[in-house]
Amino acid sequence: MWSTITSGKEWRGELKNRKKNGEFHWEDISISPILGENGNISHYVAVKEDITDRKKLITQLIVARDKAEESDRLKTSFLQNISHEIRTPMNGIIGFIELLKDPDITGEEQSIYFNIIEKSSQRMLNTINDIIDISKIEAGVVSVKNSIVSVQQIVSDIVCFFRPEVEKKGLKIILNLDQSAESLTIISDLEKLYAILTNLIKNAVKYSIKGNITVGAVKKEKYVEFFVEDNGIGIPKEKINKIFERFIQAESESMRSHEGAGLGLSIVKAYINLLGGVIHVDSEPGVGSKFTFVIPLDRLEVLTENECMNYKTEDQYLSSDKSTEPVKILIAEDEETNAFYLNTILKQTNYNLLFAKNGREAVDMFEANRDIRIILMDIRMPEMDGFQATKHIKQVDPGVIVIAQTAYAFAGDREKALEAGCNDYLPKPIKKDDLLKMIQKHLL
Repeated sequence: MWSTITSGKEWRGELKNRKKNGEFHWEDISISPILGENGNISHYVAVKEDITDRKKLITQLIVARDKAEESDRLKTSFLQNISHEIRTPMNGIIGFIELLKDPDITGEEQSIYFNIIEKSSQRMLNTINDIIDISKIEAGVVSVKNSIVSVQQIVSDIVCFFRPEVEKKGLKIILNLDQSAESLTIISDLEKLYAILTNLIKNAVKYSIKGNITVGAVKKEKYVEFFVEDNGIGIPKEKINKIFERFIQAESESMRSHEGAGLGLSIVKAYINLLGGVIHVDSEPGVGSKFTFVIPLDRLEVLTENECMNYKTEDQYLSSDKSTEPVKILIAEDEETNAFYLNTILKQTNYNLLFAKNGREAVDMFEANRDIRIILMDIRMPEMDGFQATKHIKQVDPGVIVIAQTAYAFAGDREKALEAGCNDYLPKPIKKDDLLKMIQKHLL
């Protein structure tokens, strides 16, 4: 600037200047030299405009643009990963179904193909569930359904559930329940707690090659502390603060070698926040990670002996029906494939099966067969939906057992089914063991 104006030329530009009170500000300046009678520069004239607010706005716009570009890039990467996570298992399902059509395949090959199809189906279902969960969280439609939760039971059950998968990978899963949490019960959302622990254990299994996975809980002064610890690959320090963000995992090079949509930890953090808790991570690359989350104990309760008697154990659900007469079951299902699947599961049991293709037909069939003991009621059907059909049937016989089955499986669906008069609820896809256990449960 001084070089320009001292040479007799005009200078234009932006300058960070300081006011008399010491405050800095930005100016748009035009400075012109004024020549005296002798042709020398006698003084300068400056025209200034304070552009501090304009500079701040431009900076904000640049930051917003950069964030938008980053978000767009991450979303593109996320969608590519989702596409991969859907197309890959679909390729396994469609491909091996095609191979099963070969009449020359051996029994051993057939068994291998079925296992691959089952594994691929479960992988795709997990991806779809994650997408649905994160969509509900983003839409703000997730609510907390409080119930009595036994800390020991939920931790023990989930360890038992994952033990075969963990041991199959050559790892060991350990239950580390502190004595303070053994008889502890809290009022919380059982399904969300189960989802949190499930996602954390899945993560531990996915990123562990050797060692142990330890799952436990301990009661603190004002909260219960759950933790999942592994001897896996660990997380670099610079990424620990980002692993719970949406889309970030999907673009991580270190995670692209593992299957998954990269939404598990985002769901975990969102659910923990809903339950009034917080989560913390300690990790070291090559050593392992420990995820610790706490749930407040403001509504801590201990079950009485009488309350405990109201809860049936899994062994009770597995006991067989003592009736010598075939149990009559009505299956209300408009999809032929689903009806055929349920028929295939139940036809080898001591059940007499009836089928209805819509809600109206289900009501008429029940009125003509009052000895029906259980109804498997699809919720979405033509002419009359499952909720309406259930209300009509319950008016005729409040004692008949109605088990709702639906592919919607959104939060609150179970409560809607129970409000309509259904006795229980099964989300699709329905697993054989879950169906048989539920029927036996209501025949006791």
